[in-house]
Amino acid sequence: MKLVDEAAGTSLELQLTHLFDLVVLWTEPPRAMVCIEPWSAPRQALLSGDRKLELSPGASTRLHTRYAFTATPRA
Repeated sequence: MKLVDEAAGTSLELQLTHLFDLVVLWTEPPRAMVCIEPWSAPRQALLSGDRKLELSPGASTRLHTRYAFTATPRA
């Protein structure tokens, strides 16, 4: 998932990883913002159980995701 602002010469890329392979992209007009969220399961997964991640008591796991911001120098 990559957002590009050609006018500003910038881009923001969400580099998806195992488990965090779904993306929710939303905005809230009139605010000038965009939210990019990595998700591990679709909405309502807590109710449906679809891809719900569960750990046994005392267990642990490590989840990560990465954002890459790029700015292109203007000529």
